[in-house]
Amino acid sequence: MPVSGMPQQEATVNYNWRESLAEALRRNRRDADHRYFQLATLAEDGWPANRTVVFRGFSEDGQRLQVATDARSEKHTQLATNPQVEVCWYFVRSREQFRIRGRAALHDAGAVEAPARERLWNAMSDAARAQFFWRDPGAALGEGADIPVTQSPPASFLLLEVEPLQIDHLQLASQPQQRHRSWIERGAWQSFPMNP
Repeated sequence: MPVSGMPQQEATVNYNWRESLAEALRRNRRDADHRYFQLATLAEDGWPANRTVVFRGFSEDGQRLQVATDARSEKHTQLATNPQVEVCWYFVRSREQFRIRGRAALHDAGAVEAPARERLWNAMSDAARAQFFWRDPGAALGEGADIPVTQSPPASFLLLEVEPLQIDHLQLASQPQQRHRSWIERGAWQSFPMNP
């Protein structure tokens, strides 16, 4: 799915964005910030909306990024209107950036992905789970009702999965710097090197 402005060039076969991302996560695992990336959505007024989220892992097939989110958040409303997103993930130790365009999907307790949602809930810390019982995110301070605390995830707890459709990987530590763009076309990943 090449997007407008993408150079027309023969795809190469010796670059795998998924392996490169897994390697970046491995090399940067000692830095706590390796688990955070920026997720941009489109707000209802047409402006980009960007926030930092916690990467919770990959889907079982290893092809989608997983994040926990609250159904009461603006992010949920924005994704329900337009599921197109962009992730920007910078790794400080290895000095590389991944920009990932993709499509987001939200999964609640009734979804086919409900078992993955449940696994995500169980893997989260008590402090992370507690946030889903707080008052409505974004409401005026003190407004909204607390949700009764339970061991199981509340209905507002959603699994957000980002299915990558295009990846732009910039490696600043390489000499010379390297950049690859990958995209999915007819079910197969294509990649080519670019000028940094």
